[in-house]
Amino acid sequence: MAVMVRSLNARAAAAVVVGLALNAALARTAYADAPIGTSQIGTSQVVGSEAPAIEPLVTHQDVSFNLNGKAAYLSPPIRGGTTPFDMGYGGALGVTISGVYVGASFIYFLGGKDVTLSDHSMFYGVEAGYAIKLTALGRGGLVLRPQLGGGGVSVYHTDPSTAKVDVVSTASGSRSSKSSDTTSVSSFYIAPQLGLMYADERFLLGATGTTMILPSIAYAGGAATTWVSYGGEAIAGVRF
Repeated sequence: MAVMVRSLNARAAAAVVVGLALNAALARTAYADAPIGTSQIGTSQVVGSEAPAIEPLVTHQDVSFNLNGKAAYLSPPIRGGTTPFDMGYGGALGVTISGVYVGASFIYFLGGKDVTLSDHSMFYGVEAGYAIKLTALGRGGLVLRPQLGGGGVSVYHTDPSTAKVDVVSTASGSRSSKSSDTTSVSSFYIAPQLGLMYADERFLLGATGTTMILPSIAYAGGAATTWVSYGGEAIAGVRF
């Protein structure tokens, strides 16, 4: 009987050893097959911490080029005269870097007409501003952009009564020519602006309020004076 008990005990001990060995082998196999960053214990999987993704230093939102079309309006700079401003159209090409915008702008104003007199003007210069994010909206967001523009302006005045007819006599007869009835003056402008815009990764829509200041302009043969006009711009553009 004692011999039989000892035999059963030896068999049980051997079974336990074989079981432990099999468990160890299975554990080593599961650990070797586990993906990097995870560990396996039995049939359960514990997800370890993953290495952080390396973000690019400059993303699409950090730098973008802007091509904008503009429709504009400016109030008359003087009372009782023909305005050289009124409705206008133009465009701008610029770059935005981390919210800072710098661009070049051009606007042609149709001006006005009074009987035979007419006036129009062109503005060309640069503008710079900073976009302040207000809130997310759809795939983009609303931004408030204060900016300052400045550059040159040409104002054209047409008066048919100022045209002169020159008669030139030649051996074959005489011929006449008419001088131009349009005069122009040049000055510079400063334009503080405040814009509210919607922008996403591809498009931009918005409107700006403008104060147009011409600090010194001698118009229609008069003394130099300061013009101040108020208006706004509607803007639509693409970003790339």
